Amino acid sequence: DLPSLLKQFGLVGEDFEFKELPAFDDCNLLVSTQGQRYVLKAHNALLTAGSRQRLEAQDRVIQRLHDRGLPVPTVVRCTSGESMVALEPHAPGGPIPYARLLTYLDGDIVPNEIPKDAAFLQAVGELVGRVAVALAGFEDPGAHWTWDWDMKRVPEVVRQKLSFIADEERRRLASRLADEYEAALGAGSLRFLIPFFMQT
Repeated sequence: DLPSLLKQFGLVGEDFEFKELPAFDDCNLLVSTQGQRYVLKAHNALLTAGSRQRLEAQDRVIQRLHDRGLPVPTVVRCTSGESMVALEPHAPGGPIPYARLLTYLDGDIVPNEIPKDAAFLQAVGELVGRVAVALAGFEDPGAHWTWDWDMKRVPEVVRQKLSFIADEERRRLASRLADEYEAALGAGSLRFLIPFFMQT
């Protein structure tokens, strides 16, 4: 019952509109009501990233970025003061999934296939720089975990998945990338990857 769930976040009304948003691991809904828009997130409890500890760490990261003037959504707290609502587990005794509500951040998704000009790349670089400065010195025990998208784990993850590449030449290329990436990590520099990707 979505209206009942939203009521726990202080949203009451009968004019809710819902639209499913693209997601990788979670269920995301765009919620529109009374001229305001929010993102309701139901997190995947089967993943470590969906645990309460990780979600609370995300809240703290978002707050830090917000406090330093970065364009990030705001975490909407429940009427209880919590930042999330526990949902029913998928199976008795299973992990507890959580729902969170954030303000909707307007913007456009830029498809990968569209060429990016220098101004766009500069804007992205400036934003990444601002995020790096804002998070400098930030330490949070809940913000440390391992997953396949961790850039430091690229060699390990690529090697685990080589058997899924049917084409021998592509498999050889992926294996070479894993080896050279690992060597660059050991040397403390990933600059070698620029010419590598230019050649492939």
